[in-house]
Amino acid sequence: MNIGERLHQVRNLHGLTQEQMVAGIISKSQYWRIEKESNAIRASSLIKILNQNKISVLKFFKDIDDSGIKRRELQDLVTNAYFARDYKKLGKIKHTNLVLDDYSTE
Repeated sequence: MNIGERLHQVRNLHGLTQEQMVAGIISKSQYWRIEKESNAIRASSLIKILNQNKISVLKFFKDIDDSGIKRRELQDLVTNAYFARDYKKLGKIKHTNLVLDDYSTE
């Protein structure tokens, strides 16, 4: 997984729009290109984005090489969708055939 893919994943896990994710740091269009891997991101901008959204820099990079969503992230995703009553999102999670037992605990 690359940085753009990881940013996209984390942003969705936190339920943020692109504008919310980068508010005041870089433009939405620049961020969109970063998620699509057509632009690189400066380390300083990445750290500002993560800190602004209370995302651990260490956890972000620890998980970047993993091929799947960790058990805790999946639980957070399900919990957030449930409490937001986002049944469409819950359906998407169900249809991805992700099984909690397939993921190691942190």
